[in-house]
Amino acid sequence: MAAKFKEGEIVFERIRPKDKLIIVRRDNGLYYCRPPSGLRRKALVYMERDLVAEKEENTATATKIHP
Repeated sequence: MAAKFKEGEIVFERIRPKDKLIIVRRDNGLYYCRPPSGLRRKALVYMERDLVAEKEENTATATKIHP
């Protein structure tokens, strides 16, 4: 299965789309992410379905503002 996101890509958590995350590693469908300001903190682990690409998030926000 091809991965949807690449390491180093900026993504957003689906339930908190205002917080940016950087993918630092991916393994077996799990994505290890850190906020840009906290690269020394422990990585947060997400499944692919819990993340949204930066482009998708901007489109979704525009749709919500202008239905």
